[in-house]
Amino acid sequence: MRTNKGFTIVELLIVVVIIAILATITIISYNGIQARALDAKRATAASSAYKALSNYFTLTGSHIKDNYCLGEAKDYPADGIFTAGSCTVSTHLTTGAVYSRLTVNSSVNNTLKTAITSIPDGSYPTVNYQTSTRNEYARGVVVYIDAGDPDHELNIYIYSNTSNFTYPSGGIKESYGPSAHVCRIKLYRS
Repeated sequence: MRTNKGFTIVELLIVVVIIAILATITIISYNGIQARALDAKRATAASSAYKALSNYFTLTGSHIKDNYCLGEAKDYPADGIFTAGSCTVSTHLTTGAVYSRLTVNSSVNNTLKTAITSIPDGSYPTVNYQTSTRNEYARGVVVYIDAGDPDHELNIYIYSNTSNFTYPSGGIKESYGPSAHVCRIKLYRS
């Protein structure tokens, strides 16, 4: 009597389908974990920036009243539309002409280092959104004085391209379209 040893084609197909399903679940879980880890890093950076600038104010009695990228120049390499050391770029919607660009201010960082031990890391992916007249590109931690506000608020902005970004305590969520979200922390009013 002859016995067949081995698997049928149906059995092999079932095993391949099960492996494919498990691989898909693993990849989806891994991508979700990466996104949450990056958002946690952003929240930590925003909170650290707030603490650093608050500590500077406590030690010196004043804030640095300037717009700048928080972090070291190495955190902001040249990439696409960004020049080395820049964290925001505004371009004209139709012509592409550059309106404005915020950059790392080494003298601000050196001044801050007299009051704090380390500057928060500013290396994050680029977020892009459009206004009625401009394309806006942002990355990293941005410290910005809102000149249009009569109180001239000093704000810390950190951008994310995920809507479920976890904001630190005191952070205000603002959205600029489906893929551009920002945590804004008001630091002070002059």
